[in-house]
Amino acid sequence: MYFLLAVLLLIVGHSVRVKRWHNILPGNDNSLRSIQFSALSLGYVFNFFIPLRLGELVRAGIFSYLGKKSLDIVTGKQIGRAHV
Repeated sequence: MYFLLAVLLLIVGHSVRVKRWHNILPGNDNSLRSIQFSALSLGYVFNFFIPLRLGELVRAGIFSYLGKKSLDIVTGKQIGRAHV
């Protein structure tokens, strides 16, 4: 019971963060949200296994590759968001 509640809250938390990231990096279609959700999840996995928060760079790389966005723009907006 508690496990299912934890999974539900995790998915809701990821969805809120994807919505916030979608506001920073707007796109034209809703398929971009699934790419952002995948990139966010993989970034968390990399943050778990690799130190120094390198998962944030992995997330930007995955999103720029799958979302056909410039890596410079994605990384710049991600760094700008972190320092605001």
